[in-house]
Amino acid sequence: MKKKKIGFAIMACFASLLFFCGVPLGNLYYSMATVNAAYMGEVSTAKQEADRLQSESAAAEAKKAEEEAKKQAEEDIKTQEEEKKKRDAEIAAAAKKAADAANRKPANSYKPPTEEEKKEDTDNRPSGGDTIPVIPDDGSSNGSGVDTGTVGKPGWQTIDGKKYYFDSDGKALVGPARLDNTYMFFDSDGVLQNTSLGIDVSYHNGKLDWKEIKSIGVEFAMIRVGYRGYGAGTLVYDEQYKNNIKGALENGIKVGVYFFSQAISAEEGIEEASFVLDLIQGYNITLPVCIDTETSGGNGSGRADKISVADRTAAMKGFCETIAAAGKKPMIYASTSWFYSHLDMSQLPYMIWQAQWMSQPNYKLGFDIWQFTSDGSLTGDEKDKRRFDLNFIFN
Repeated sequence: MKKKKIGFAIMACFASLLFFCGVPLGNLYYSMATVNAAYMGEVSTAKQEADRLQSESAAAEAKKAEEEAKKQAEEDIKTQEEEKKKRDAEIAAAAKKAADAANRKPANSYKPPTEEEKKEDTDNRPSGGDTIPVIPDDGSSNGSGVDTGTVGKPGWQTIDGKKYYFDSDGKALVGPARLDNTYMFFDSDGVLQNTSLGIDVSYHNGKLDWKEIKSIGVEFAMIRVGYRGYGAGTLVYDEQYKNNIKGALENGIKVGVYFFSQAISAEEGIEEASFVLDLIQGYNITLPVCIDTETSGGNGSGRADKISVADRTAAMKGFCETIAAAGKKPMIYASTSWFYSHLDMSQLPYMIWQAQWMSQPNYKLGFDIWQFTSDGSLTGDEKDKRRFDLNFIFN
């Protein structure tokens, strides 16, 4: 209480002194306010300057961090490119060595597959591919056509130099169709295309009458020579591959071969290719040597089913590089979706065998062979229960 009284007394004395000195109290308050305002203005300006400097400092730090991150990213990309070049060179060298004819083993040096190895056969034969219209011999097509905008009399018609086949409703056939005792292909406009018909077979198809197959119009065959077990990873040859190659060639059917892969690395891809080259020695293989990549017959539990895109791509590259080094034409077989989701096709500049069971193929990267059904009847006879994978090569 005493301190407050003393403070009031001092202020009163000071005010009295200023009054007697001729300084009005209003001016005093004004002067004090002015000083206070000036002080606050300086404080505000100082704060703004501090904020500006802090902002500029933060921006400079951010820019520096961005430049450092960019530099690091560029260095990482350069390192990855160098590692890729080194890896590609290693694969190429290993592939060349594996492809050397001096390293070939006689095909008969391999033992027949055991029953356990047969259980790991990765040829998971699909069923239920697109049903292909079968046109009766009397020429009626039972409404199998499609309204393409081009209408004609039932049967074969040539319009502006293009060949069409119209059903009983005057609609043009579109897609693959069994006609005149063979299979033909009509594009989305109904125009007949120049194609060669082929089948792909393995021991699952049993013993085949290749003379009969030739008479039905089959011009080429892709024959399985072997597979890698989806569990143990053992390389196994197809028990019918020799009979199939021999039978096809003796009946004037061009032959290519394929191997059902379960490779999980470039080294295993090279190993599979070397195995194939051993098996096809002495045969006139004029069509591609193909690696088949798809899910195993182990319900998704196969050794290669869940590997990365990079590892699967490396396996394909190892196989194809080895086949190419041996003077053969490498090829990759897969479904359309598999090409998109399980392989980096920018790293695989090889021929493509596409499995797409549709009326029209639509793989945007292009293809060399189109497997258009897994449920094809070569005879067209309903009593004939044999079914084949059927393919077209576009000439």
